[in-house]
Formats: sequence, structure tokens, C-alpha cells
Amino acid sequence: MRIRRMAYSTVGTVLGLLVGQAILGDRWTIIVVVSVLSLAGGVVAAIGASWSLLSLNALVYVAIATAEPLGRPLWFPALLALAGAGWALALSIPGWVVKRDEPERMAVAGAYQAIAALAEYYQGSPFVQVLKTAPRIKDVATSNYAHLSAVTNGSSIAVMSVLDNLTKGAAGGGMQWMNRLLGFDESTGLTAAAPGWT
Repeated sequence: MRIRRMAYSTVGTVLGLLVGQAILGDRWTIIVVVSVLSLAGGVVAAIGASWSLLSLNALVYVAIATAEPLGRPLWFPALLALAGAGWALALSIPGWVVKRDEPERMAVAGAYQAIAALAEYYQGSPFVQVLKTAPRIKDVATSNYAHLSAVTNGSSIAVMSVLDNLTKGAAGGGMQWMNRLLGFDESTGLTAAAPGWT
């Protein structure tokens, strides 16, 4: 998986440098080629993450190569990019052999730790549910519930939440506070789906 990502990234870089060096000069040719590559990149990105990486790298390196002449023969910057990718691969392989599944294992562990922290924080909240999977809007539509989940990537965390802003946002929130102020259980009248919307 990691080698495939590196390969797609390298192919995108090399293609971008070659195309950028080939069209260097005429402003309108650059605009047309970059526009076509942007459109093609959007279509190719729909295939999957690796293809998205390839198309993004190609677009970025076309822009770099057309912005500043890199000199030398057309193929030389691409050859340098290939050499750099080979060097990165050579430096990465020993780490992969020693810690084969470490990055994936750490990502999964980080996600579950984040979810556990969210679940602990919202433990007493009757209308907040913490999920192990990505929350979906259709599961909270016409309700006063909010669904949360989290994913991590190294030191970054993304918390995802969904709610129905008509029910949970204004009307449900107002009713929840009215229940508290009048001494009722805060979930009174809010646990069922809104009438007329089911």
C-alpha cells in the first residue's frame, strides 16, 4: 500500500514535470493544458485515493515547471524526481521491514482512543451518541440527537458530527432548556421523531 502511494505520487510528479517543461513559453497553451489537466484530475480522483494523489501531484508539478524554467534538457528534472523517489524508497524500506504495520495500527488505536474520550465526555448527555463509524445525517433527521465520531492521523484529529438543525438546533434546544427551567426531565417530549416528518 505504501509503495503504491509512493509510486503514484512519483508518476504524477514525473508527468507534471515533463508536461510543464514541454508547454513552457506560450501563456495560452499553459492555461488550456492546466485547465484540461484540472478537469481530468477531478475525474481521475474519483477512481480512488491513489489516483487522486497522482493527479494532484501532476497538476502541482505542471504549475511549478511552467512557472520557472528548470533549464537543462526536458527529461532532466523528471530524472531527478525519479532519483529522489528511489532514494526515499531506499530509506523507507528498512523501517517498513522492522515496523510493518505500525502506522496502520497507530491510526486505528488513535481513532479508538479519540472515540473513547468523546464517549467519556458525553456520557451523561441524553441526546449525544458517540459512534465507532462515521455519523450519517439520515440517522438523526427529525430528532433531537447529535451523533459524533472521530478519526486521527498522527497528531491531528477530526471530529465528525451530524444533527438536524431544525430540531436539535433551534426548536429542540429551546424545548430542552424549557424542560430544565421548569424542572422536568430534559428529554421530555424530545425522544420521538418530530410529527409530520416521519
